[in-house]
Amino acid sequence: MNKKKGFLILRNKKAMGMAPLVVIILCLVAGMILLMMSYKMHSGISEVNKDEVCRLSIFSASALSSVKEGTHDVIDLVNKIDCPRKKLHIGLDDVSKRGKIQDDFVKEIIGNEMVSCWNKVGAGKLDPFKGKQEVKDTFCLICSKIMFDNDFLKKAKKQNYSFVGFDYYIATKRVPGTSMFINEYLGGERSSVQDLQKLKISPASNKGMNFANINDISDHVVVWRVEKYSPDTSIWGYAKKFTAGLVLGAAGIIVIGATGGVARVVIGVAGVSAIISGSDEKLLQQTFLVPEDYLSQERDVGGEKQDFCTVMLN
Repeated sequence: MNKKKGFLILRNKKAMGMAPLVVIILCLVAGMILLMMSYKMHSGISEVNKDEVCRLSIFSASALSSVKEGTHDVIDLVNKIDCPRKKLHIGLDDVSKRGKIQDDFVKEIIGNEMVSCWNKVGAGKLDPFKGKQEVKDTFCLICSKIMFDNDFLKKAKKQNYSFVGFDYYIATKRVPGTSMFINEYLGGERSSVQDLQKLKISPASNKGMNFANINDISDHVVVWRVEKYSPDTSIWGYAKKFTAGLVLGAAGIIVIGATGGVARVVIGVAGVSAIISGSDEKLLQQTFLVPEDYLSQERDVGGEKQDFCTVMLN
């Protein structure tokens, strides 16, 4: 698969006559970049600081693209999104109680990671791709790779543990310190009673990772995915084509029963953000838990084959 590396290049076409407002904006952006560099120099290996570097790099990319549109290419800066992939280790001690794996503990760790991913990419409020995104491009940023330790895998197999029903969990679990449910926080709306009932009975909800068969477990990642919104060609229309799929429009929850066995399921939340300036187009920003190799799988978009991710940002 031919991947493109996503970044912004803003070229200098005229360096004279910049308006005072432009100078102020450039100073603010420069300050953000310096702050980001300071974090990189002094943060060491702290994951919290790495997340902050990522957030600041996306913020500066978004700010620079805004300046570019308003000043007709008067600046000459290259700004790359700096978001290294994190390894999220889940060990037996993290999720067990009295020697037994607790399903809610596992889901809590992964649910919190989806919230963390959403926060560090701007919680749906930032757009680093203004004026740069082709209609058919889908941008992906891998926030973290889920790594189950050997002690967990051995116990999960012995216990016949299966990771299923995560879609229902994110619709009924509140984000710590807020009154919002996870799917609501990630850009959807609060699920109705009818939505929750659909989640309970959906065939897709019964798919997941079956640890009784270790060979059936694939590597999963938490991914931020962005595309231009379309009812037919975006992820909404794609998910509806699956008999084992589920789309709850208002709640934003998307479940796709991917091919390849019980362990293959894509679960995420998609929220429409009207943030493309100077345009009527909208972005569809998504946070997914997805098998890693699914990112390169093709899907049908308007009669054409396209990768789930066409541009990898990290």
